[in-house]
Amino acid sequence: TIYRSLVVRQLVSPLRDLGFQVSGSVKLKKYGSLEDYKFFDYQLGIMNGSGMNQWDNNSSKDIVFRGVFYPWKGIHIGGSGRFGKQKPYSSAAGDGERITFGGEVKLEYFNFLLQGEYIYGYRKNLPGQEASGCGGAATPPIIDELESSGYYFTLLYKTPWNLEPVVKYEVYNPADKINLEVDNTLPTESVSTITLGLNYFLNDWSRLQVNYMINDDPNESHTLITDRNDAYFKQQFVVQFQAILQ
Repeated sequence: TIYRSLVVRQLVSPLRDLGFQVSGSVKLKKYGSLEDYKFFDYQLGIMNGSGMNQWDNNSSKDIVFRGVFYPWKGIHIGGSGRFGKQKPYSSAAGDGERITFGGEVKLEYFNFLLQGEYIYGYRKNLPGQEASGCGGAATPPIIDELESSGYYFTLLYKTPWNLEPVVKYEVYNPADKINLEVDNTLPTESVSTITLGLNYFLNDWSRLQVNYMINDDPNESHTLITDRNDAYFKQQFVVQFQAILQ
């Protein structure tokens, strides 16, 4: 879809960061009737935690990790997490904290793809953020402690004509558990979006996307979704450039 899911935009930000990453995989010489089967992938990163193209703004680093198991062909089950200390909203209250954990599943069969993810986030004493890309809304400061969570499921089908219909349902709960010096602009009600889309692949590196989104955001004082409670079209053309050095 054109936009990342709201739970991703709210809890996994910054989506880009400066840091160092190692990754790899584990292969099994014999796995049932399969040989040299990739059973597990992993990535581990140490990041500034301050966002894209930004120097670190405190003395701590963020630890980011992800692992995916492949118990059988077409089945992916994984988990991920991030934890670190951040520049605080109030230095008198100590360091800011951000912890995120997620679980994911992906099922591939024939030309169908079903994928979903659940994400939980804990945040404490953090400054507000400006609106992010891919449809993200600005967030107010978190003065004390806040727990949030959400999930999404996406179903796609790749046709023989380079067309890919897509359906996505997502839910974000901005305040599962709240312990704040109450900021009355903080969103507390669950929001959801249904996205109906169609992707057309011109070739391996370019595609046209059209999405129709149906939003439900009952938060009055601080909305999480642009054009909340409206249904509207969004379209984009994507060209991908890739250089491979050998």
